[in-house]
Amino acid sequence: MCGIAGIFFYRRRGEAAGAGSLAAMTDSLAHRGPDGRGIWFSSDRMLGLGHRRLSILDLSSAGSQPMVSPDGRLAVVYNGEIYNFRRIRRELEALGFQFRSQTDTEVLLHGYAAWGKSLLERLNGMFAFALWDDAIGRLWLARDRMGIKPLFYYDDGSMFLFGSEVKAILAHPGVPRRPDHEALHQFLTLNYVAAPATGFSGIRQLLPAEEMEVRRGNAPIRSKYWEIPFREEPLDISLDEAVEELDHRLGEAVRLRLVSDVPIGAFLSGGVDSSSIVRAMKKWIPEDVKTFSVGFEEESYDELHAAEAVAKILGVSHRGLRLQPSVADLLPAIMRHHEEPTADSSSIAVCLLSAMTRRHVTVALSGDGADELLAGYETYRASLLAPRYRRIPRWIRRCLIEPAVRALPVSHRRYSLESKVKRFVYGASQEDYPSHCCWRVLCWPQLASRLYSTEFRRKSLESSPLAEYASAMNGPPKGLGPLAPLLAADARFYLPNDMLVKVDRMSMAFGLEVRVPFLDHNFVSFCFSLPRHLMIGNGAQGKFLLKHSLRKTLPAAIVERPKAGFNLPLGFWMNQEFLPLLDRHLSRGTIGRMGLLEPGEVERIIEEHKSRRYDHGHLLYGLLCLSLWWQIWLEQSLQPPPLREALAGEAG
Repeated sequence: MCGIAGIFFYRRRGEAAGAGSLAAMTDSLAHRGPDGRGIWFSSDRMLGLGHRRLSILDLSSAGSQPMVSPDGRLAVVYNGEIYNFRRIRRELEALGFQFRSQTDTEVLLHGYAAWGKSLLERLNGMFAFALWDDAIGRLWLARDRMGIKPLFYYDDGSMFLFGSEVKAILAHPGVPRRPDHEALHQFLTLNYVAAPATGFSGIRQLLPAEEMEVRRGNAPIRSKYWEIPFREEPLDISLDEAVEELDHRLGEAVRLRLVSDVPIGAFLSGGVDSSSIVRAMKKWIPEDVKTFSVGFEEESYDELHAAEAVAKILGVSHRGLRLQPSVADLLPAIMRHHEEPTADSSSIAVCLLSAMTRRHVTVALSGDGADELLAGYETYRASLLAPRYRRIPRWIRRCLIEPAVRALPVSHRRYSLESKVKRFVYGASQEDYPSHCCWRVLCWPQLASRLYSTEFRRKSLESSPLAEYASAMNGPPKGLGPLAPLLAADARFYLPNDMLVKVDRMSMAFGLEVRVPFLDHNFVSFCFSLPRHLMIGNGAQGKFLLKHSLRKTLPAAIVERPKAGFNLPLGFWMNQEFLPLLDRHLSRGTIGRMGLLEPGEVERIIEEHKSRRYDHGHLLYGLLCLSLWWQIWLEQSLQPPPLREALAGEAG
């Protein structure tokens, strides 16, 4: 895992043009690649490539980047892992190509020389790369199928910049720092900004499974090279056959992701996703497997006991860390690494989990993606139930049910009945968008009309984040049933724009590579071929197939545990350790400088939460993250240290 950056000039500049800027861009990614640094320029100085290395395969200097082909025609910088590189290498050697290293990077160079852009069809991995072909004057960029690794770019007509993180692009002095108001409206609606937007005007990102060509004299061309392969009808397969196929495909995905020349471990929460990964690891690594988890003092949020129980059964070496409310002090440093506006509170847990894990291993496997592929979230059952709720006469819903639900007392327990009922009733009552788009909304349109300033409303409300989310449901044939569009939307939209962003930024802040076997594209294809009853059992049980597989190994009490996750007890913490942050960063002065929100409405929301009349924990966390992002990245009035420094002396 590494960090990449580059500059491409459309028109000729001076001999030393871009050298200092490319060095600054590259060095801004040092946390992603602490083991080495490389910079390369084309002979005409109109292209520069930068790389920060995290050594995973072939730790020698032969694996350094930028890597240039023997004939000098091709040059590449690359972030990620190609898990099937050894098989591809054997094919290339049979064609006469000779290798100087044991890296997957060199496979990209020779693979492109052999097959051109069709190389992408052969790759199984997570990646973002930029490859220069001097013979035709083309810069080719690509991002992996599921969007595990990021790739950002900026194009002002005279130069094209790219980087693994936004901060690499902002390190160039020619890039202005301006907000994208439509993207900020998207953030305040969904909790995150969706690609290709970033929150910064002019800075964009490639979509998952997207490639781009950049040439002189032409506008960049973007295109998709892969899409989820939907079947017309689900597989006709028995439960036992499906379990056997799931175990085989997941086992193979894990096996491929164990290729490493450095220590490797896994995140283990005690849930079925990570437990399935660790079980598969034990098949391929019978010796000591190291696992790691975090928990909370608040009992309904804590998973440490479950993780320890699973670790004992599977026979792995486990380490756990319990979070305290004082982790609120880390939030400014976390937003420094996130760069894009995002308000997934589990970032704090993933941050500390990554810090602890990196002390023992360099690579960790994670269970991310299982919920989106195997129907693990309760939102799927809610979406299937919503049409039945709407059959209740509107006057009964509006006059009786909704007032009764609003009167329910506030509970700060994780996934409390009160919070579920309120979210369901409000989401199911929306008629402009599919219910599935409404379950995770941070700021509803009715609230936005009061919360947004007049100017922000004018600049942003013409866009519709919920409509964009809903468009991701298109594609699955009707024969796959009503569940397939919901899974497709989350695999295409929610997963790469929220979950994978969080994992990438927080793990790479500590130079930790995280691999996600559930997102092997062969496993993804299998999941989208399954019939609904193998996803959600007769009892509306999510991840039915995965749980059935695990029953062979783990006791029912563990397999049937309700889903937990890493979300913080925000409702509770916002009235305690987070209060100083709210007072400081949501003050009238700070809100006024941003010009996005009405200060009086923000004060009302804070007061309503303090008095426990309503649980605004997630909304307040989102507003706090927005304020911190604005101060760090636009105003530059706040300069928190990197997470490594912020955690110095604390990670133990």
